[in-house]
Amino acid sequence: MAKEKENFEAKLSGLSVMECPLECEPTHCVITQDGICGHPCKSGLHSKHKNDADTMARYRASRKVVQAELDAKKAAQEALANG
Repeated sequence: MAKEKENFEAKLSGLSVMECPLECEPTHCVITQDGICGHPCKSGLHSKHKNDADTMARYRASRKVVQAELDAKKAAQEALANG
């Protein structure tokens, strides 16, 4: 399981608030493992994906990556505001 998680985290390379992971293609999403985008800030998950434990694990991992980016941006804005 740890190896699968490590491999998936590598597949999230390039994921940001606005961009899909580098390994995503129009016909394949690394989060949903099919042709339906599962980006947390774009389409999210469809109901068929919410019932799949593996897809939910990939989605939660992708949300953590995006949330870390948002937190860093917020901290930078607060630092600028506070001088």
